[in-house]
Amino acid sequence: MSASFSGSTPLAICQEYAVGRIDRAQLIDELGRFPYVPKTVDPDPLNDIVMDHEDSWAGVEAALLGGVIDESIYAEVFAQRHLGHGQS
Repeated sequence: MSASFSGSTPLAICQEYAVGRIDRAQLIDELGRFPYVPKTVDPDPLNDIVMDHEDSWAGVEAALLGGVIDESIYAEVFAQRHLGHGQS
């Protein structure tokens, strides 16, 4: 597959899947390859706010919570990204 993505953010990619423009395999592939940015923490030690960037993993979490993807997709991509369990 090419290095391109069907959406500019993880949530947009999930939305492409939800409307049937991409299939499950392409969704898993793109979310697995997406260059996520880390969450940003406010440098003020008295402020414990964590800010989610639209290119962070929070987009995948939002897709799950919003019903755009199901738990099995989330779990598969999570395992691939965070636990190193890629598909063969």
